[in-house]
Amino acid sequence: MDKDVRKWMGSGADTFLRNAGLAEGQHVLDFGCNKGTYAAAAARVVGQTGKVYALDKETDALQEVEEVSTHEGLGNVECLQVPEGGRVPLADSSVDAVLLYDVLHRGYFPESVARAKALGSIWRVLRTKGLLSLYPTHLKKYGMTFQRVLLEVEAAGFKLKGESRRRLIHDGHLTRGRVFTFEKSEGPGVFSAM
Repeated sequence: MDKDVRKWMGSGADTFLRNAGLAEGQHVLDFGCNKGTYAAAAARVVGQTGKVYALDKETDALQEVEEVSTHEGLGNVECLQVPEGGRVPLADSSVDAVLLYDVLHRGYFPESVARAKALGSIWRVLRTKGLLSLYPTHLKKYGMTFQRVLLEVEAAGFKLKGESRRRLIHDGHLTRGRVFTFEKSEGPGVFSAM
């Protein structure tokens, strides 16, 4: 692992997530957590009074999340394996924030209906005025645009609150990316009952 990446993972990730709106005591869903790059940092930020749900469809990825959590002594991480298109096993309005990093694109969700369903699941579990932090990637590769992604997210019942260009980890490398902050609207959007 590159020295800059290691340094960012040590303290930069915590700062990044605090700047994204995470705080101590929150319940956070890392939707499509992969190996837990952000789940572990989120667990440190929310502390022992908070909780992080690391959700992925891959068993191997979740095993890595569990290993990292154990190694770092993070007892506030719960792994959730959900098959593609499956129901997120959390109660309605039960989380304060959702991380959606490198997930919402046609590589994982080829059809707009599938993306809308995933966003509907996120809308369902997020509290009103809750935070959705979105880092969309691979858009050009799959014939999408930022504008199209933002429209899909807004149609699902979220209001864009801001955008920042920040340094973060993507595919094991430190990069600069566009991170969008949304807030859950009070009224449901398309597919929000999922």
